Amino acid sequence: MNGKMPENVPGRIGKEPSGSRSSAQNFLEQSWRLNEEIDCKIEQLDVLNALAGKTTGTLSGMPHAPGHEGSKLEDIIVKIVDLQEEINADIDRLVDLKKEMMRMIAQVEDKDQRLILELRYLCHEEWPTIAVKCNLSERHTKRIHYLALKALDEKIFSDSESCHGMSLFIPPDMC
Repeated sequence: MNGKMPENVPGRIGKEPSGSRSSAQNFLEQSWRLNEEIDCKIEQLDVLNALAGKTTGTLSGMPHAPGHEGSKLEDIIVKIVDLQEEINADIDRLVDLKKEMMRMIAQVEDKDQRLILELRYLCHEEWPTIAVKCNLSERHTKRIHYLALKALDEKIFSDSESCHGMSLFIPPDMC
């Protein structure tokens, strides 16, 4: 990802009136946030690794400060391992989420709508890039995107009973 916050992602101020998002769009946009969280943790990991490289372990037999058994290097290594475990768990969640998103997008009958949804939500592409890849104007790309979300809402999210019967990870409040 290019590091820029995409348009129309939850938390963007002033882009859309509240309540105008579809249930499908809310579900699909979860991967943007999770991907950003993973990127942030990877940056934190880089900082910790740099600190570990600058820190030297205590090799003397001299006594340590009371109540402190480990060295600074050991503390940093523990933090690195913990953060790596968090990142791996987040990546597992992202992979599972994207599998569900692919199943959901596959239910869209129109191939142009499917492609736009895949580029936007699975590949995290910006609107201008999607328009170029689809050989469409950005405005027409967004129109097709709107129709795709509408189709998903009608097919998947319109009936809360059928929503709970699906294998998709959909929070109950979105059904």
